[in-house]
Amino acid sequence: SFTVVVLPDVQHYSEKFPEQFHAQTEWIAANVKRRKIAAVLQLGDVTNHNVPAEWEVAKAAMAKLDGVVPYFMTLGNHDYSERGGCSDRTTLYNDYFPIAKARTSPHFGGTYDREPERMENCYHTFSAGGRKFLVLSLEFGPRADVVRWANEVATKHADHEAILITHAYMYYDETRYDWKKY
Repeated sequence: SFTVVVLPDVQHYSEKFPEQFHAQTEWIAANVKRRKIAAVLQLGDVTNHNVPAEWEVAKAAMAKLDGVVPYFMTLGNHDYSERGGCSDRTTLYNDYFPIAKARTSPHFGGTYDREPERMENCYHTFSAGGRKFLVLSLEFGPRADVVRWANEVATKHADHEAILITHAYMYYDETRYDWKKY
């Protein structure tokens, strides 16, 4: 058996309670062996307002996992645009979690083929319990072409079990999330 830790919506920790964010990642690092933690998935809203101070907290907290356990992140609506308003696809994420760092990880697979220097859409692999996993990390409300790319990556890794992480994908009525509309 093994454990996959999930860290959803840490934006309030990045903004107001950094000690909580650090305590979470310190606990994870301290319990990797005891709890058989194979990977950590962060599910978006890393920050509340997409501002440098909050990204600094997130970078420092997540760095406690570097070299200890693989972690994979995705972005939420609060991680985009000025003050986290999600009015466009600008983000400071790539400044604090750069692709150059990702490329040093044995778990990093690649990025969206039309934005190869950006980390908002990327994939990773890891193994646990004799099983191979593919983690597809897709932007908040993924665009149709990003879904095309993700399908191609999944097809190329058909021998892996796939885990999709994204902050928003579908509505209750089974229509795909339209970030521009909502």
